[in-house]
Amino acid sequence: LKWYLIHANGRQYIRYGGFAWNFAYQPMPTADGWQINIVKLNKKEYGNLLLSMPDSMPLTVFCDGQKVDFEEIYE
Repeated sequence: LKWYLIHANGRQYIRYGGFAWNFAYQPMPTADGWQINIVKLNKKEYGNLLLSMPDSMPLTVFCDGQKVDFEEIYE
């Protein structure tokens, strides 16, 4: 399982298939673009994560305080 950043139709989508957690997230503008902080709350049997942001600025993602490496896909 891995993280993806999908660029499509003027948006960027953060996707993680099999993200089996309830979660909270906070988008924050920074000098370099957007930063998304994701916090795992409690475990579930199954689930997915899909968040959408404007594609106008670079994006950095953190999950539970650790920077996420993702594969970028352009559609």
